[in-house]
Amino acid sequence: MIEDPSTAGSSLSEGQRVQLRKALRDTHFQMWNESYFETEAYQRDLRDHVDGRYDLCRRIFVPWLQRAIDLTGKHMVEIGCGTGSSTAAIAPHLSSLHAYDILERSIDAARLRFDIMGLGSKATWRVIQPHTLLQQMRADVTGEGGPGSTDIVLLYAVLEHQPVEERIETLRTSWELLRPGGVLVVTDTPNRLCYYDWHTADLPFFHMLPDRLAIPYTQKSPRAEIWPWLSERIQNGGWSSAIDALNRPWGRGASYHEFELALGDLTNLVVVDGWATEMADHLGMTLEEELLVRYWKEKPVNVPIGFARRSLDIILKKPAAAE
Repeated sequence: MIEDPSTAGSSLSEGQRVQLRKALRDTHFQMWNESYFETEAYQRDLRDHVDGRYDLCRRIFVPWLQRAIDLTGKHMVEIGCGTGSSTAAIAPHLSSLHAYDILERSIDAARLRFDIMGLGSKATWRVIQPHTLLQQMRADVTGEGGPGSTDIVLLYAVLEHQPVEERIETLRTSWELLRPGGVLVVTDTPNRLCYYDWHTADLPFFHMLPDRLAIPYTQKSPRAEIWPWLSERIQNGGWSSAIDALNRPWGRGASYHEFELALGDLTNLVVVDGWATEMADHLGMTLEEELLVRYWKEKPVNVPIGFARRSLDIILKKPAAAE
C-alpha cells in the first residue's frame, strides 16, 4: 500500500505500464477477436486504459474534486468503476472504497491494477447486475450504522448508460448513503441540452430525439457499428431490447431534470461544477455552451449554471441536518 503522501497520484513507472498492459489483455480485452489486437484501435484503447484516464484524473479530476472535500482518510463508493483508472487516481488519498461494475473482466482488471500499484488493501470489489446494485450498496456501505455513512459517491461516466428511472433511483440512493457534508460526484456525462452528441452517435441534436427515432437515425452516424448493433437487437428482441442497448453500452445524454426529481431543489446543493478552473481550462468553451449560458441567464433557468456545460461535471454536497 502507498503510505508516503508525496507519492499519491504519481505517474506510472514503465514497469507498471508493462504489467498493466498484460493484465488488461488477459482480463478486460480477453473476449475480443485476435485480429483486434493487431489494430491501431486496440493500441489506442490500451493507452487510454493504462495511462489516459488515470493521468487525466490525477492531474485534473482529483484537484477539482478536492475543491469540494479533503480526500484524506475518506471512504468512497464508485458505481461503474470499469478497469479502475479513475479509482486508482483517487485511492491513494482515501482510507477505503467500495467499487462496483457489471463486467467481471473489468473488475478483474481493476483488482490487478490495484495490486500492481500497491493499492490492493484499499478496495472492496463487487461484480453486480444493475437490478441488484442499489440494494447491495446499502448492505455494503451502511451496515449497522444505517444510511448516511460514506463520504463520497462517484459516478464517473455512468449516468448516461442507465435508463432514466434507474438514473433517478441511483441518484436518490447515492444521496441516502452520504453522511452530512459528504459529496455526490457526477462527471464526464454528456448533457442532453447541448446540441451535439459527442459521446455516442457523433451527430447534431441526437440527444434530443426520442428513442424510437434515435435508434433508426443512427444509420446516419459516422460510427458505422452502432446501427447494425441496434438493428440486430430489434430483430432478435424487439424495440425494448434496442432501447436497452442504446443506453448500455452506447449511452444517452442526461440533464438537470433527473437531479431535480431525485434530490429536489438544487440551488444550494452544487458546490463545484465544470466551470471551475481545472475543468474550464481542460474543456474550454464551445459555441453551444455560450448559447446555453446566455439562455440560462436570460430566461432565467432556476438551476445552477454548472448544468449548462456540454459535459455534466457536478459536485453536490449533502447539507448537515441543521442547514
